[in-house]
Amino acid sequence: MEESDEQATLLYDGGSRCSIFVIDYGEHMFDEGQHCFRTALEGVRNQLNYICCSGDQNEYAGVIFINTSNTNKEAENIDCIYVHRPLGSLDAEYVKELDSLIKSDNIVAELSPALGESGTCNWAEVLFLIQRLLTYSGTVIRKKSVYFITRNHDPISGDESILDLRSKDVQLAVFLVDGGEEETDQFWAEIDPYASQSSSIDQLQTQIKRKNFSLRATTSIPFKMGEGLEFAVGVYILIKEQSKPAAIPLDAETNERLEYRTHYVCDDEKTKKEVKEEKAENVEPLDEHFEGDVKFSRKIGEVDVVLDRKEMENLRRFDKPGIYVIGFKPISLLKASHRMSPSKYVFPLESAITGSNTMYRALYQRCLDRQLFILIRYTGRANTTPQLAALVPQAKIEEEDDQLSHSYEGFHLVELPFAEDKRNLKEKYQPPEGEEWPSASEEQVDAAKQFVSKLTTRYMPDQFANPTLQTYYKGLEAMALDLEVDLENNKGLDNIRPYYENSSLQKRVARQLEMFKGTCVPAEVAEPVKKGGRKNKALDYEDEGTTSKRGRKK
Repeated sequence: MEESDEQATLLYDGGSRCSIFVIDYGEHMFDEGQHCFRTALEGVRNQLNYICCSGDQNEYAGVIFINTSNTNKEAENIDCIYVHRPLGSLDAEYVKELDSLIKSDNIVAELSPALGESGTCNWAEVLFLIQRLLTYSGTVIRKKSVYFITRNHDPISGDESILDLRSKDVQLAVFLVDGGEEETDQFWAEIDPYASQSSSIDQLQTQIKRKNFSLRATTSIPFKMGEGLEFAVGVYILIKEQSKPAAIPLDAETNERLEYRTHYVCDDEKTKKEVKEEKAENVEPLDEHFEGDVKFSRKIGEVDVVLDRKEMENLRRFDKPGIYVIGFKPISLLKASHRMSPSKYVFPLESAITGSNTMYRALYQRCLDRQLFILIRYTGRANTTPQLAALVPQAKIEEEDDQLSHSYEGFHLVELPFAEDKRNLKEKYQPPEGEEWPSASEEQVDAAKQFVSKLTTRYMPDQFANPTLQTYYKGLEAMALDLEVDLENNKGLDNIRPYYENSSLQKRVARQLEMFKGTCVPAEVAEPVKKGGRKNKALDYEDEGTTSKRGRKK
C-alpha cells in the first residue's frame, strides 16, 4: 500500500448512522395493564424526537414491533414481526403519531388494526430480518445500533444470528422495562452483557441516551515511534463545547434543500447592475471565471505574494497527520498550568494496523510503571497546526456501580504550551509609591471561606445543562410538533445563574453573607440611608403664571 492510500485509510472516519428500536408487543408487556408498553413507547418516542431535533441528515432510524399476530411487506411477511417505521430519515409527523398513541387511553385498541393481537415470534428470524434491513438499506451505514425493549427475561435462543450481527459490527443493547430483580437469561447476556432494567420512563430514557451515545474517534492517525515502527490510534474528544446546529437553507415554496454555488466575476469588467440585468434575462455572464483561473493575494511582510488555490492550501499544511515521539519525561515535571485545553483520549485501532493493541498496551504499562509521560508532536489533521503535547498514562479507577465513569484507562493527550504561550507571572501590579496593599484579617478570611464553601458543590457535567441550548431545542420541538412554548418553565433550566438570582441559593447563604458583610463592610456603609423620593407636587411660579410640565397653566 502506498503512503497516500494508508493515510486516507487511517484518516477516514465518517459515514451514516442508524438506530433500530425493537419493541415487544407480547402478552407479558400487558400483564399489569399498559404501563410497561407505554413506558417503552414513550422512551422510543423521546429518542426519535432527539434525533429529529438534532437535524443530522446522516442519521436514520426504524421501529419494529415483535410478537404480533400480523405482519407486513416491510417485514418481508415474516410471521409475528411488523415494521412500523421503515429504516430511513425521520420527520415530525411520525413523532406526532407516537404522541397520539401514548396519550390514548387504550393503546392496544389503536394498534390492533395494524398489529393485531399478541403472538410469539422466532428470535432467530427477528435477528435475520434486522441483518437484512441493515444490509439492503440503500446507503452506506458505518455505525449500526439495535435496541431491544421488552419485559421477557427468558426468550428463545438465536445464537447463530447474534454472531452474524456482531460480525457486521452492530451494537446491540437490551432494556427490560419491568424493573424486577429477576436475573436475565443467557440469551440477553450474549446480546448485551450490560442489559439494564428500568421501572420508569426517566430511568429508561437515561439508559437509552447513555447507550446511544457513541464514543467514536474524531480522527484516526499513525503513532510513529521511530523510523519504520508505527501503529494506528484513534483520538477521542472527552469534553467538547456544544453549539447550535448550523442552519440549513431551504426553498420557501418547495421546502427543498438549497445548494451553494460560487461564481467569480471581476469588478472592473462589469458592474453589479449589469450582472443583475443579465441574470434577470437568464443570460449567463460571459466574464465568469472558473475556480482554477482565480489567483489570491497574500501579504507576507511588506510584499504581496500571488498564489493559486493549491498553493494557498499547501500553505496551511505544515505536517502530515500523526503522533511523533520526541522523548520521555517524568510525570512530576508536568504542572496544572501546562494544560492548554481539555485532554483527549488515545486508543489503539487494531482494525487499521494489526498489532496496534499489543504495542499500545506495552508502551502504556511501561510508562505507568516508571511514572513517565511521552513528549510528542501531534498533528490531528492535514490542515491543522502541529501541537506540542504529552501522553499521560491513566490507571484504572474503581468506581461505584451506580456512578457513571468519566475516567478511561490508557493514554490521555494533553496539549502543552510553546514558550511564547507562557505568561510572565513575575511582573505584578505594584501599589502607589509609599503605600501598601490592604490585607484581610483572619476573621474576614474565615467569613469568606464559609460563604464560598456554602456555595461549593460537587461538579458533574451532566447536572448542568446549557440554558440557551435547552430553550433552543424546546422551541424547535414546539414548532415541529405544534406545541406551546412555556417561557416561564424554560427559565428554570438555567442551573448556572449566580446565587443572587436564585431564590433557593439566596436562602442557603443568607447567614454566611450577613456574616461576611459584617466583617468587611463598615456599619455606616452596610445600611445606607434611603434618600427620599422626588415629590411630584406641582410648583407654582407666581411671577411667570405657570406650574410644572404636568400641571402647565397659561
